[in-house]
Amino acid sequence: MKRKVLSMLISTTTAVSMFSTFASAEVKDDSVNTTQDKSVVSNESYENLSDLEDNNGLEVTKENILNNWDPSDDLKMLASYPEDEQDYDENEDYSDFIKDDYADTSEDDNTGNSSTETLDNVAEKVNWNSTVFGVTTSKENNEINVATDENGKKVINLRSGNSDGTNAGGKVTGSNDGISYYYTEIDPSENFELSANVKVNYFEKTKPDKQCGFGIMARDQLGVANDVSTAPSNMVLVGGYKANIESVYRSGVTKDLDGKITMNGEHKFADRPANDGSATYKLTLKKTNTGYICSVDDGEEVTYYEPKLLEVADSGKIYVGFFTARIASIQVSNINLTKSNVATDPAGESKPAEVIVPALNIKSGDATGSTSYDFKVQPTVKGNLNIKLNDSNVYSGKADSESILSVPTVLKSGDNKFEIEYTPYVTDNNTDTTVINKTFIVNVKSYGVEKGDIYVSPNGTESGDGTIDNPIDIYSAVKYVNNGQTIKVKGGTYNLISPVTIESTNNGTKDNMKSFESYDGRAIFDFGKVSKGFFLNGNYWNIKGIDVTNTADANAGLRVAGNYNILENIKTYKNGDTGLQISSVSTDDPKELWPKYNEIINCDSYDNMDAAMNNADGFAAKLTTGEGNVFKGCVSHNNCDDGWDLFSKL
Repeated sequence: MKRKVLSMLISTTTAVSMFSTFASAEVKDDSVNTTQDKSVVSNESYENLSDLEDNNGLEVTKENILNNWDPSDDLKMLASYPEDEQDYDENEDYSDFIKDDYADTSEDDNTGNSSTETLDNVAEKVNWNSTVFGVTTSKENNEINVATDENGKKVINLRSGNSDGTNAGGKVTGSNDGISYYYTEIDPSENFELSANVKVNYFEKTKPDKQCGFGIMARDQLGVANDVSTAPSNMVLVGGYKANIESVYRSGVTKDLDGKITMNGEHKFADRPANDGSATYKLTLKKTNTGYICSVDDGEEVTYYEPKLLEVADSGKIYVGFFTARIASIQVSNINLTKSNVATDPAGESKPAEVIVPALNIKSGDATGSTSYDFKVQPTVKGNLNIKLNDSNVYSGKADSESILSVPTVLKSGDNKFEIEYTPYVTDNNTDTTVINKTFIVNVKSYGVEKGDIYVSPNGTESGDGTIDNPIDIYSAVKYVNNGQTIKVKGGTYNLISPVTIESTNNGTKDNMKSFESYDGRAIFDFGKVSKGFFLNGNYWNIKGIDVTNTADANAGLRVAGNYNILENIKTYKNGDTGLQISSVSTDDPKELWPKYNEIINCDSYDNMDAAMNNADGFAAKLTTGEGNVFKGCVSHNNCDDGWDLFSKL
């Protein structure tokens, strides 16, 4: 409201007749002295002014009068804005009120974004550099050309790979990048805004592999020029990503590479552009004291509340510019770069508290062959848990959202009922303390001979008893096998439409491993190109003599996410991704959950191929893979990507 008051006051220029008579003589009545000196008005004029003061609380000063101020007209105008009375305090000097209000109109709204002051475009004044670096880049498949348009402005052409996808140049991964990069350097003491029109000549393969990228990227570390070594960096990008128009940022890269690296804040602006050169976007990346802000075509803004994001790996420089990765070609024009000072820019906003809905996540399995059972649970918000097993209390106390609570229990044969009462605490992210009740049933069943064999065949069912004459199905066998037992899988083809999963809670021990092996010929697990494959998430398993084939596109044949497992004489072939891979269940898993000390012995992996023809390796221990994993006597051949892909994202 003060701005309304100000605009009315400064627009008033007409003096009224009641101020027309002045006298230099001093009046008898001291009450007519103005606030600033002894100039006086006639008694008639004074009476009129007094009425205005009494009725409206306005103060009459010499300055008001000499500046031809007309309070009567302005008061009529202000009368239509009664809410202004809430802004003006009668105990406040009115001139101070006006000064403060005028200051309000010139200040930023404290959003942490740059002020509305027009800043110079320095894109043609700063130094720009070209570089190519990172995994799978090459001089043949990564190019940067700088030209000028009809107005003498720069036009940048960047290319990675060929339009038909037959050759790729780099990639954007969860931890590092291989890119063609045209960039300038920004001092961390500066904020900036970089925008440009980006025409997309082509982007991604016909079947996307979701490692291609283009657009604006800011990062805190460069790779070695013309070198294919891994180039990790914290970064933020807006443009082509995951086969769409998106923004995302990477964090956790440290100088010593000892942090947890994650991709965060993925936000989709639009679908994949056409690959015919018809799509052009205005991309914008801003750094303010609030953080990094991305937008497309001057539309929705996505804010990443990480103003120091790119001051970690190389704290002395921020690199920002245009890039392509893997399969992408763009033309960049109408480049606009402005800079401002961190110290004098508006203060940044804090990230709004994320609201977390209280919930319970059960981390243990619902079936087991053992009566010794660890019930595992993790709440989304810390709170208090009361846990009953078959009507008996087994736990009462606190549970934290940052760790898994494990409660040792003893089960009975058949169904066992866990009842959990969860009372969330009030936290920065939660105000809901409504009690949540949950029931979880765990079934205990035994097959075969204790510490002996369980028999499986292609025609077996869960109603069998696991003997050689009455075998069971593969899914029941892996759920209910007990420590020291061996699953004997009869040779033949198992036509499967859902994955075979050994859960992370289904573990043997160092002295009593669980075993899994073929007999009477090789067991062939054929997933018919419709399902994921074989998942070994448990610990202390020995698996040998099986084939895994025909998983669905983008799915590995056999994936090892557990620890201390031994896999022998296994063949993985014609799968929709890597044949045999060692990596954790999720790429976001912390390092302590990365699989370690697994042995892969005398295994073959071949003819594995994803639809994008660029990711299926023979063997891999990559991304989230721990220490001590060993391949012995293994052979890889005729896979569409690497024979061996061995790296950690750290």
